[in-house]
Amino acid sequence: MFLGQIYSQRKHELITIRSNAMIQDAARLLVTHGIGALLVMDDNGDLAGIFSERDLTRCIHRHGAEGPGKGVSEFMTPNPICCTFDDDINAVMTLMKDRHIRHLPVMQDGRAAAMVSIRDVIGRLLEMASGERDLMREYINSGTS
Repeated sequence: MFLGQIYSQRKHELITIRSNAMIQDAARLLVTHGIGALLVMDDNGDLAGIFSERDLTRCIHRHGAEGPGKGVSEFMTPNPICCTFDDDINAVMTLMKDRHIRHLPVMQDGRAAAMVSIRDVIGRLLEMASGERDLMREYINSGTS
């Protein structure tokens, strides 16, 4: 199964922030949308980085009450690892596990098109496993009648 199949079954809104925004703006977006990471875009609308809850925590730890006034670009992860809709879902999960990444930008035609979370990937894999389990039960029960 490919990553694009996750997105074909649900609507997704791409939540972004500009690289020159303040931490307080990023925190507001994270809370408002109930998400764990933002795509950070440069002045040309290209992907510049990713800003996560971990980055927010690191900023507050280092700067305390002054942290919200700092710039997103100072704490974001620049040049994040990305994937595409054509990537195999198992390969994406392995990449996320091995690199300790909870969110990956999904690129399409050189542009950020979506953000996938480990929750999205695990949820889809569990759905697939449940479907396979049901098919196996049906097959086993059909042979016992």
